[in-house]
Amino acid sequence: MTSSATVTAPSPAPASAPRLPFHDRGPVSRAVISHLTGVDRHADHAALAEEAAAACADVSRDDDIQLALFVLYASAYGSLSALDPELDWDPALLATRRTLEAAFERELRARIPMPELPEPTVDAVGRALFALAEADTGPSLSRYFVKKATKSQAREMLIQRSAYTLREADPHSWGFPDSTDGPRRLWSRSSPTSTAAADRTACTPPSSRAPCAQPAWMTPTART
Repeated sequence: MTSSATVTAPSPAPASAPRLPFHDRGPVSRAVISHLTGVDRHADHAALAEEAAAACADVSRDDDIQLALFVLYASAYGSLSALDPELDWDPALLATRRTLEAAFERELRARIPMPELPEPTVDAVGRALFALAEADTGPSLSRYFVKKATKSQAREMLIQRSAYTLREADPHSWGFPDSTDGPRRLWSRSSPTSTAAADRTACTPPSSRAPCAQPAWMTPTART
């Protein structure tokens, strides 16, 4: 990845400041990190984000913008202890995130063909997803990984997949309170992403544990 901004060494932080396992890659990520770690709560990241988004020719490969987005998302996920947990809904930070998100989304939509949206039903969405998978005629990543990947490629794959797996099912968790007690456990157990049948039924009264109707697209005949 490259950056449209000149990357400079990070400014020295006070000894008492929380530490992150990485440093900024330009003015936008520096200002965002400074705000979220308490080094500079008045950093003007919103203006810097607008300027960077307008000037950048390739948002998806800009280190400064992408790191700023990563840190802003990490604040919402609560995955970096160095970030102040009280700032995940800070209006200024949300405005900066929206600016960078909008620029990133515009670029992706311009590059990637968008399929027609299906009807908002389980059956229609399921069929649309299967159709997308069947239309992909490219080589199988998993098959290549097993049979041909070099040690270096395998290492890179595991690094990327580790980060992806940690994020894959997290967004649904934003629908319930930032707590680790009852409400969060109940919702997470009933979540479709849970892989344990016991967890999926643990918070359902025994009298209502009737078998779920299987959507039409999951039946063998629907896949042929």
